[in-house]
Amino acid sequence: MPQPLIIPSFAKINLKLRVLGKRNDGFHEIFTVFHTISLHDELVFSEANRLEVTSSDPMVPEDEGNLVFRALEKFRTAAGIQEGLRVHIRKRIPSPGGLGGGSSNAAVALMTARRFWSTGLTTREIVEIGNECGSDVAHFFYGGTTIGTGRGTDVDPLDDISINRLLIATNSTPVSTPEAYKNLHRDDLTKEGSKSILEHCRAGAKAFYSGRFEFENDFETVIFKEYPEIEKTARLLRNSGAKHVLLSGSGPSVFGVFESPEDLEEAKMIFQKDPKVRTFEVDSVSRADYFEKLGQDPKQFLEF
Repeated sequence: MPQPLIIPSFAKINLKLRVLGKRNDGFHEIFTVFHTISLHDELVFSEANRLEVTSSDPMVPEDEGNLVFRALEKFRTAAGIQEGLRVHIRKRIPSPGGLGGGSSNAAVALMTARRFWSTGLTTREIVEIGNECGSDVAHFFYGGTTIGTGRGTDVDPLDDISINRLLIATNSTPVSTPEAYKNLHRDDLTKEGSKSILEHCRAGAKAFYSGRFEFENDFETVIFKEYPEIEKTARLLRNSGAKHVLLSGSGPSVFGVFESPEDLEEAKMIFQKDPKVRTFEVDSVSRADYFEKLGQDPKQFLEF
């Protein structure tokens, strides 16, 4: 039997997340800037007679409740294949954390499955399977920095953005994303209104390259009000000298961008005193590095 194949599965943060309004299909129209970071799980692939998904984290489901299982089952059905596959997830990305761990796992599993299963599925069909599994999955077919619109499934690559001295602080408090959307009380969105807002947001996203980018997340108002311990985490990062502090996704993770390595180390020491908060010092992951570490040809996903 061939040796198991070990592939990293990277996390993301949201440098910007705007919830624009409710769509006709009941979902919310969003605008977000996804950014890939070095914090990662590892997916261990090996041949098997049936589909098996396990995890080092006992809180992660190992059946249809797991995005990897769901994505690969959809892959097998679409391709009409019977072969199995064993995937073991070595978890490091907090779950839930607002860092896209499950979505990243699903995308990496779909990309890697083609090494084990002979299939005629196109890249577009594989991406569509990912989109059926979750709104954040699409970003992880691109890596680096991307703009996400629609439900987050319409993704456009941006030029790489490199951010140094990033510290992630994840509170153990679980956050309900559906409740967070509900508490935003966004109005129904018209087609004209959506187009106007999206054009404004796209211009704002590109301002990063000129130093005028605004870090913002519409969920902060409701999450910080509902979960004061997460607001406290953000405040501690800010008081420790972080230049920018932002909630990632709907939380509970908050990240800080530091100019001074000494300030970052001080923040880590402060959080070490709180057993309910885990910290991760991370770097940006460029698109080229992302595809190289996954062992994938970027042209298959950037030019389909």
